[in-house]
Amino acid sequence: MRFNFMRPFSLSAIIGLAGALSLSAGTAPIFISSGVVTAPPQVDATAFVNEGILNLNLFSGLPFQTLNTLYFTNTSAGIILGSPGYRFDFFTNDVRLKMRNWVNQGSIEGDTWLLVASTNITSTGPLNAGPAGLIRLDGNNINLKRDGLRSAVQANTFFGGGFFNPSNYFNPSGVTDIYWGAGASNHLDNMGTLMPLNLGNFNVPNFNLPNPQSPFHQVEQLFFGLSITNLISIPRFNFLIGTNFIFGTNFSQPSYSAFVYTNTLSATSSIVQVVFVPTGNLDTNFSTQVRFFTNIFGSSLGPATAVVQFSATDFDIVTETFNTNFVYLIDRSALGTNIALANNFFSNTRRPDTYEVARDTPFEWLFNTNGGNTAFVNTLISNPSYFSNTVPVIYAGYAAQINPAGRATANVTPPELSDPTNFPGRVEILSDAVNLDRTRIRAESTLIIKTKNLLSNHLAQVDAPVCNFDLTSLQPELPIANMVPLNVRRLTGQIAAWTGIWDNFQTVPGSTNVNLIHFQVLIVQNDLQSLTPVIVNELALHGTNILIYDSLTVNKSILLDGKSLNVIGGLTFPSGATWAATNVLNVINFTNLGVINVIQAEFQGSDRPAPYANYVNRGTNTAAAHFIRANNFDNSGCLVANAGVISLVANTASLSGAPQVTVTNFFTNIVVTSGVVTSNIFTNVVINSFGAKLQANSDVQISANSLVASNSLILAGGASPGTLILLVTNSLTDGGQGAINNWFVTAGFQALEVPATNDLLATYLRSTVPANAEIFHIWAGRDLGPVNAGYSNNLALGKLTLDSGDFSAIHFTGASQSNALYVDYLELLNNAANYNDAFIFDTNITIYFANANVPVSKLDGSNDGHLRWVPTFAGPLSSTTILYSNGIYYTFNTALVQSKDIDSNNNGIPNFYDPCPIGDCTNGPPSMPAAPSIALTIAMQQSEALAPRALISWNTLANGNNHLECKRSLTDTNWVTVTNFYTGPSNTRVSVSDPLSNDPLRIYRVRMEMPPR
Repeated sequence: MRFNFMRPFSLSAIIGLAGALSLSAGTAPIFISSGVVTAPPQVDATAFVNEGILNLNLFSGLPFQTLNTLYFTNTSAGIILGSPGYRFDFFTNDVRLKMRNWVNQGSIEGDTWLLVASTNITSTGPLNAGPAGLIRLDGNNINLKRDGLRSAVQANTFFGGGFFNPSNYFNPSGVTDIYWGAGASNHLDNMGTLMPLNLGNFNVPNFNLPNPQSPFHQVEQLFFGLSITNLISIPRFNFLIGTNFIFGTNFSQPSYSAFVYTNTLSATSSIVQVVFVPTGNLDTNFSTQVRFFTNIFGSSLGPATAVVQFSATDFDIVTETFNTNFVYLIDRSALGTNIALANNFFSNTRRPDTYEVARDTPFEWLFNTNGGNTAFVNTLISNPSYFSNTVPVIYAGYAAQINPAGRATANVTPPELSDPTNFPGRVEILSDAVNLDRTRIRAESTLIIKTKNLLSNHLAQVDAPVCNFDLTSLQPELPIANMVPLNVRRLTGQIAAWTGIWDNFQTVPGSTNVNLIHFQVLIVQNDLQSLTPVIVNELALHGTNILIYDSLTVNKSILLDGKSLNVIGGLTFPSGATWAATNVLNVINFTNLGVINVIQAEFQGSDRPAPYANYVNRGTNTAAAHFIRANNFDNSGCLVANAGVISLVANTASLSGAPQVTVTNFFTNIVVTSGVVTSNIFTNVVINSFGAKLQANSDVQISANSLVASNSLILAGGASPGTLILLVTNSLTDGGQGAINNWFVTAGFQALEVPATNDLLATYLRSTVPANAEIFHIWAGRDLGPVNAGYSNNLALGKLTLDSGDFSAIHFTGASQSNALYVDYLELLNNAANYNDAFIFDTNITIYFANANVPVSKLDGSNDGHLRWVPTFAGPLSSTTILYSNGIYYTFNTALVQSKDIDSNNNGIPNFYDPCPIGDCTNGPPSMPAAPSIALTIAMQQSEALAPRALISWNTLANGNNHLECKRSLTDTNWVTVTNFYTGPSNTRVSVSDPLSNDPLRIYRVRMEMPPR
C-alpha cells in the first residue's frame, strides 16, 4: 500500500472547517517562535515572529492558522516547513481579512498550502509549495524583488505516488486513466480465441524484435461520460485521447528493446518475463529503463515485479539545479494467476489491479538494480520445442495521460478540474502593485499574476506550462520578456501497455521430463515528451506602450489596451477571438516584428471611428482576413489572409521588401552587334518573397492616397478566386528595375483611377483565368493611342501575363468611357495564346504593348483593334541596344529591330538582318543625335570669385556612360578625361563646369556608351 499525503484538498473545505477554530481568551501583543517547534502552537497574537524552525505536519488536512494576527515576520534565521502548509491572514471572529504587514526574510515551504493575504507583502527568501500545492499572495503592495517562488517537486521527495490496494486506488497528481481492460483470451467477456505465438514480423501479435506488436485486445474507455469498448493493439496508430482507434499494425514504430528475466520456480517449472519498451528517442534529456524486482532483500527466487522508468532532466530556474522528473509503470502480473480491475476513488475510471503508475520513485526501483538476466532471442517466446504455438492468455490493457502535477485530462475529469485556475501546482500573485524585478517563479502547472500596477518585471523569469496574466503598468513601457518561454520541461504525454500471462510446456532434451514455463510479456508504448509548449490561458495587458518580446500563445481570452503595441516575439490569439476594437483597445501605433497568428479576422482601425495612425508590419501576420484602416501603412513583411480578403484603406501605403527569389529570370532581349543577332526568351516565375508580401485567399483591396511598392509580392486568391483592386488617388509608384513587383491574381484585377503621379514599369502582373470561366479586368489608364506618351504617368505596366484555361474568357473593360492598358511586355500563356478566341474587349478599352511572347505582327490589330503594338517604345522589357559603326550604342524596340518583314530605313534589308536597322551606320537613327552632332555647347564662365571656366552641355541618353574628354591642340592625339559618369533612367541634358588653365587652346569631346541589355 502507498499513500500520498500531498493530495490537495479543496479551498471550500478549508473555509468551511475554519469556523471550528476558536479565539483564545485574550490576544497577546506578540508571539515569538524560536528553536525547533514540531507541535502546532496556539497563536493568538497581534504580531507573530518566527526566528527558529517551525516544522508542522498536521493530519487534519488544514493549513496552520493563527488568530488576530496583523503583523508577521519570518526572520533571516527562520525556517518554516511542513504539511499540508500555512495560511497567513487576519482571522478574527470567523471573518478573514488581510494582515497589515507580512515579511519573509528566511524560507517558507508548505507541501500543499502557502496562502498569504496582507496589505503589504515583502519576501526576500524562498517561498515553496509541493508539485500539487498552491502559493497564493494576495496583497495591496507586494515586493518580490530578486525572490524565488516554487510550486514544484522538492528535492529528495519520495513515495508521493497515490494510493493503491487490490480493489481501489487513486492516481498521483497529473495521471489520468484513458482506457483499461482485463480478462481472458484478450476479451473482456472471456469469449476470445487462443492467442497465436509465431505469426512473425508485421503480423498481430508479434513477439519478436525489432517490431513487437501486442494482440488485439478489448478495453473500455469513457466517451462523453459513457463507457464504450474498443479493440486495441500496442503500439498503435492514432495514439490520441478519446478516439476510436484504427485497427491495424503500426509500421512506423519507434526503436524497441527487450529486457528479459528468467528464473526457476521448481525442479520442473520456470518463469520467463519479457518487457518490450521503446528506447529510441531524439530528445537526449529523455530516457527509458527497466528493472525486475523480486523482493526487498534482493532474493532471486520466484517471479519478479517489472518496473519501467521514464525520466527527463530539467533545470530549475529558482534553485538553479538540475532535477529529474519520473514516471513509473509497475506491473505485478507475474506474481499471480488472475487480473481484475480496480476502481478509482475519485472518478468512474478503472485500472488493472496488477498495474500501478507512480510519479515518485517506488521502493521496487530503489531496492533493486536488476535490469534482466538473459539476452532476448526471437525464439524465446515461440519455439518448435514448445508444446503449443496457440495458448490461452490472461491479459491486462491500460493507457494513461501524464500531465504536469494536478493537470487532468478534460474528457475524463469534471469541467472545473480542466480549468487551469483550479489546477494544483499553482502560483498566484494578486495585487494592486507588485515589484517582480529579477523575480524567478516556477509553477508545476499554472502561474496567475494580476496587478493594477506592475512596478517592474526587469529580468524576471518564469517557468510554468500555463499562465494567466492581467497586468497593468503605469510606467512608460510594459514589456513582456522572459515571462513566457516557448517550452518548459515537464514530462507529459501518454503511456499504454498490454500484459499477457500464459503457460506452455517444453520437453527437456535427453529426458522424458516436461517443464512448465510460465510466461509474462509486457509491451509498452509511450509518446512522452520532456518539452511542453507554454500556453497563456488568459491575457490582459494595460499600458501606454506594450512590448511583447516573448512568443505568446493565448488559449482562452485576450485584451490588449495601449496607445502603442509592438510585437517583437510572437502572438497567437485564441481560436474563437478576432482582433477587434473590443479586445485591442486604444491602439494608435502598431508594429509587428515577429509572428502573429489569428484564426479569425483582424479588424485593425476599420471597426472604430479613428484609424490606426501607423500600421507597420515587418514580420509575419496571419489571419482569416485583414481589414486595415491606417493613416500610414508600411509593410515590408508578410501579411496573409488564409480564409478571406485583405482590405487596406490608408493615406500613405508602402509595400517595400527585400528582393524576391525566383526560379527563372530570362528576358526577351534581342541584341544586334555587327549584324550578329542574339535572342533570349523572357519569363519570370516567383517562388518566394522575403518581404512586402500580401497573400489573400480572396481579394486584395488597396485604397490609398499614395502607394509605393518595391520588391512586393501580391497573391490574390487561393482556394477561392481573388481580385486585386487598386484605388489610389495621388501617387502610385514602384521601386524601379532593381526592385521588381510581382502581383498574381486569380479573379482579375481592377485599377479604378489614374493617380496624379504613377509609374508601374517595374511591376509584373499575372492574371490566371481558370478553365470554363469568364474573368473581368478593369483598367483606368487614358487611351492616347499607340504612342510613347501612353507609357508616361498613365498606369503603364512593366509586364502583363495572361494565363487561361480551356474555354475561358479574359474580359477587359475600361473604368470610364475611353481607357487603355499600356504594357511594356505582354505574355500570353496556354489558351490565352489563342488571342482571337480567348479575349472579350468592351468598346472602351485597348491594350497597347511594346513587345510580346507571340509575334507582334499577328497580335497587332487583332480583336477588332483592341490589341495594338507600340513599335516606338523601348522599355525595360521591350528594348535592346545596337552598337553602330560610329561607336555609339542606340536603344530600340526589340520587336521592331528583330522584324523580318519591316525595313525601317528603306535600304532593302529587313531590320532583323540590318546591322543598322534604323537610320544609317554613320549618322545613327534620324531621331537620335550621332557622335558629330550631340548638341554639345561650350560657354565661358567669368566672375570675380571664380577663375575662367568652360561650361560644356550636351544631350545624354538614359542609362548612358558619359565621358567628357579634352586635348590641347588640333594635332594632339592624347585625349584626357575631364570626368565620366552614368546618367539616370531617362534622357536629359547635362552640364559640366571645367576650370580653364593657361592652355592657349582646349578642345572638348563627349563619348557616350550604352551597356547592352
